Amino acid sequence: MKWLFKREKEDKIWWVDKGEEIGVWEFTFDKKKFYNLFRDYPEKLSVEEWLLFNEENPYWAKFFEKANEDYEMEHYEELKYKDRPHPATLLQ
Repeated sequence: MKWLFKREKEDKIWWVDKGEEIGVWEFTFDKKKFYNLFRDYPEKLSVEEWLLFNEENPYWAKFFEKANEDYEMEHYEELKYKDRPHPATLLQ
């Protein structure tokens, strides 16, 4: 059985508690589509979902820092960082 909960009352993300199942971290934004943290983050999230997830979960954003850098480079145009250089130029 799944239980949904928010870590903070004002959070938009719901976390899934699967009771006896250990080591599975799942979350949802709409209680319909579920993501597995270690399998789906960040690749399967939309830019909006990715930004929201990182805002509400700074620990996990830091934990997946390298994957987030790759995601940021891949979705640069969608993120519209007009005041920052393209991340790929920083690697040269």
